[in-house]
Amino acid sequence: MKRDWFDLLEDYQAQPLDLDEENPYSSSRIREMTMKRMTDKKTKRRRLPVRLLTAAAVAAVVLAALGYVFAPQLMALFRADDLEVIAIGTTALRMQCVSFPLMAWFFPSSMTLQTIGQSAKASVLAMCRQGLFFLPLILVLLILPNVLGITGIQLSQPFSDLCSFLVALPMGIGVLRELKAAQLGEEARKS
Repeated sequence: MKRDWFDLLEDYQAQPLDLDEENPYSSSRIREMTMKRMTDKKTKRRRLPVRLLTAAAVAAVVLAALGYVFAPQLMALFRADDLEVIAIGTTALRMQCVSFPLMAWFFPSSMTLQTIGQSAKASVLAMCRQGLFFLPLILVLLILPNVLGITGIQLSQPFSDLCSFLVALPMGIGVLRELKAAQLGEEARKS
């Protein structure tokens, strides 16, 4: 009997999902399996988190530098006939490019927290960038247009990114320390 994706989906949906500690799909079991795979000395995954963060940081810095250098040309692609829009857009893009490399830490930290089952921390990080920081910054900066003008509006997203990074930094470092401790505990247990 040939089965297609819809049959598999129906079978999956028909199975009850009990998220107790014994279930292989429980968050604690998923976290345990993820930590085990990430700290297993026999695999090359042991240094994977650091390598991925390094690669993300390098890619973010390169893309930010390109965006910073070619900001006027990028803005001209959208509105070549209006020099004022190009000037405002160039400034905004350059400000965003300055904070863009910080996202190389923010997004992997958020995803790692989700993966290992620390959903409360992951939810806080998910809300940080747009909800907890950006909206208050944009509202405050819009109320005070005489002080900062359009520059305040342009600065709101980079400041939001900086604040989000400052929240994500200790959370991500904590996860890396937890992975290191799990790795050392596994090595001690095996010896």
